[in-house]
Amino acid sequence: MVVPVAIGIGSNDWDPVAFKAELTALVGKVRTAGKIPVVARMPYRSDSGAVDFQARLNLVVDEVTRELGLLPGPDLYGWFRAHPERLTDHLHMDDRGAVELMRLWVEAAAPLYD
Repeated sequence: MVVPVAIGIGSNDWDPVAFKAELTALVGKVRTAGKIPVVARMPYRSDSGAVDFQARLNLVVDEVTRELGLLPGPDLYGWFRAHPERLTDHLHMDDRGAVELMRLWVEAAAPLYD
């Protein structure tokens, strides 16, 4: 039986080196448990200012996904960057944003069930 584990972390992180170590360790624990890790690109924050930490950390998500041969998770950064009106406080989504988040997860996990 396919048991995916949705991983969505990093929205409050800023250090790419520490984030990569923590994400890699988490993926390893999920795999050790016999499950399939699926890591989302963290959502865009409309209050990022001069330094867009999410964009920088999403490069780490992409790198870990590639290096460990993971099924790519949903691109929450791209979707919420295109739809910042769905963010109620520059980070947390409104009801419509939550519906879209679930749709994006379903689309990302669909290849596991084909």
